[in-house]
Amino acid sequence: MLSIKNNLSTFWRRTALRQALALAVAIVAILALVWMATYFLVRTELRSVHPESAEEALEIINGAFRFAFVAIAAAAIAIGVFLGGRAQRRVNRISSTLSKVAQGDLAARTEAPPGGDDLDYVGTRIDATLNELQRVVLRMRDLSANVAHDLRTPVARLRANLEDAVVAVEKEHGNSGEIRAAIEKTDQLAAVIDAIMRIAHVESGARKAAFAPVDLIELAQAVADTFAPVVEDSGRHFKISTGNPGTVIGDRDLLVQLLANLIQNAIRHTPPDSTVRLSVDGLSVSVCDDGPGVPESERERILEPTYRMDKSRNTAGAGLGLALVAAVAELHEARLTLDDNPAGRGLCVRLMFDIPGSGHTLTG
Repeated sequence: MLSIKNNLSTFWRRTALRQALALAVAIVAILALVWMATYFLVRTELRSVHPESAEEALEIINGAFRFAFVAIAAAAIAIGVFLGGRAQRRVNRISSTLSKVAQGDLAARTEAPPGGDDLDYVGTRIDATLNELQRVVLRMRDLSANVAHDLRTPVARLRANLEDAVVAVEKEHGNSGEIRAAIEKTDQLAAVIDAIMRIAHVESGARKAAFAPVDLIELAQAVADTFAPVVEDSGRHFKISTGNPGTVIGDRDLLVQLLANLIQNAIRHTPPDSTVRLSVDGLSVSVCDDGPGVPESERERILEPTYRMDKSRNTAGAGLGLALVAAVAELHEARLTLDDNPAGRGLCVRLMFDIPGSGHTLTG
């Protein structure tokens, strides 16, 4: 009963169908008024002229109008539902297109034919706007990738020259601390350039061609083997917990990079003696810590490229680690959420792969 009520409520909220049915009701109401007016007029006139045939004539009129009323009412409602449903499907197509664009699919279009009615005009204008939006976004993406690529070679040459300078200075003076500091800064710059190029490459979707089944528990164990010593050496504790097995279709190297970025981010933003936990359960993968956490108002922002909570930008990093995490999650059509750590203090970053329509499968 509740399901029927909800379906009727959803049906009635559809503007096009509501307007079509309102028109059908108006036609039926007008027909009913004509019927009543004709009935009373004929009854009045015939009774004054031919009272003996008045009743027979009124029966004929009533019969004709009853048939016409039912036929026209059914036709009006049927035509109204058909036209309203047709308009509603076009509205739904426009709404679906905008939803896809909001989720990052810049290639989605309404494909409305030109030269049609108002809905077609709205659809064509939306498509034109999306074409321009896609062009601008792709141009910006290409620009960042091209700039990063063009900077990569000069930075590599700069580092090589600094290495040569270190050797020369140490032979002559024995103190090359400042040059080594410059090399360290050059390495940081090179890391930023590499991160920008990786994000651009991931966002292009080119890596989807290499998707293959990935066992999430095996993936987590491999990441733990590599990064557990790193976490422990930093003065923090590392734990891993696994539940139900799960397999996804994805890029293993990118998923390793995603988890590595989350673990490194936890190391960077938690005090010593904190705990970093990597968890896998079915199609859910999470990295949680018991550090200071992230204010809820900042959680969406920290996924943006180059955004940093440290407004002075004095802390290490360039604000690209979580942006790469978000790009990899989007490539795999997975939900990425940032929440409070269920165990108490800290942040919990969770990646959840969806089975319906995502191409991911749960095994075990």
